[in-house]
Amino acid sequence: MTEFLKSAVDKETGVRFEYPTSYINKCSIPTPTDSEYRILLSMCPEEEPSTGVTIGVVGRLDRNTTFESFVENERNKMDDDYFAAKGYPSGAEPETIEFRGKPAIKLSGFSWQDVTYTFVYSTYKNEPFILMIGTKTGSPEYKTEIENIVKSIAFGE
Repeated sequence: MTEFLKSAVDKETGVRFEYPTSYINKCSIPTPTDSEYRILLSMCPEEEPSTGVTIGVVGRLDRNTTFESFVENERNKMDDDYFAAKGYPSGAEPETIEFRGKPAIKLSGFSWQDVTYTFVYSTYKNEPFILMIGTKTGSPEYKTEIENIVKSIAFGE
């Protein structure tokens, strides 16, 4: 069966992505912390609302905030939440990666809700922003679809 895809473009950041039209916008995939994210996408399979993808943007960073310090702050908040929920520290370590040729930091094992977050630093029209991608794959049948949504993410020039 061929999955119909819907394309979306964020005009403020030039970020593009595709997602299955069968997915719904009633996910329980949270943002990593209470930071101000502008949500571009929060989609999941109707049958499994705790599985899916959340894509958000943070723009207009404070002049004293670097990409690394922003992610470190998010990590510390998630560590605190993890400890409060589970009663012990996560023990996870951040992973510095590249995402579509852009600097990124992946935080796996920091969320007490088993969500993996990838933070990507980019610019659009000379304005910096941070893209947050939160994923929870859940059952194997949705893993490929969720990975394909993430693979479809592209950046404008």
